[in-house]
Amino acid sequence: MCAPFFVEKVKTIEFIRSLIAYLLIALGSALTIKATLGVGSFMALTVALANWTGLSVGMLLILLEMIFFVICLLLEQHFELKGYGLMLVAVFFSGVTTDLALNVVSKAFSPESYGWRMLSFLIGLGLLGIGNGRVLRYGMLTFPIEKWCLLVSQRTKYSFKFYRYGIDVFCVSSALLLAGLHLSPLVIREGTVISMLFLAPIITWASRIH
Repeated sequence: MCAPFFVEKVKTIEFIRSLIAYLLIALGSALTIKATLGVGSFMALTVALANWTGLSVGMLLILLEMIFFVICLLLEQHFELKGYGLMLVAVFFSGVTTDLALNVVSKAFSPESYGWRMLSFLIGLGLLGIGNGRVLRYGMLTFPIEKWCLLVSQRTKYSFKFYRYGIDVFCVSSALLLAGLHLSPLVIREGTVISMLFLAPIITWASRIH
C-alpha cells in the first residue's frame, strides 16, 4: 500500500514543480517580448500573429499548440488519455500565464534604454532556459509540438531534431513574411540570434540539475 501512495505523491510533487517551471517560462517570455529585441522562433511567429490579428500572445500560443494537438491525436491510433490530458493542461496553463505575465511586466516597468532592454532580455532568456530545462527534467507536462516531432520522426527516416529545426525555420520565415507585408513589426532581431545560440545550452544545463 505504501509504494503506490509514494509514487502518486512523487508524481503530484513533480506536477506542481512542472507548473512552477511553466510560470518561469511565462515570465521569461514576457521579459523577452517586452525588451523588443527579438524573440525565439516559435514565439516570433506567435508575437507577429498577435500584432496582425489583435489576439493576445497567450491565446495564439494555445491556438497554435492545439493545431499540433489535434494532429497528434490523428497520428496516434491508440493514445494514452492521461498523457494527452496533461498535455492540454500544459497548453492552456502556458497560454494563460503568458498573458498574465505580460500584463504584470507591462505594468511593472518599461525599459527604454538599450542596456536595460538587453538586461531584461537576458534575464528572460535565463528564465526561459531554466523553466524549459526543468519541464524536461520532470517529464510530465510536454507541449504538442514536441510530441508531433516525436511521432513524425518515428514514422519517417528523419530525426526529431530535423523536424524541430524545420518548425523553427517555418516560424522565422513566417514572421519575416508578416513583417515584409507590413502586417507586423519586425520581431526577428539580435535577441533571436542570442536565443538560438544560448537557449539550448541553458535548457540542457537546467535539465541536468537534480
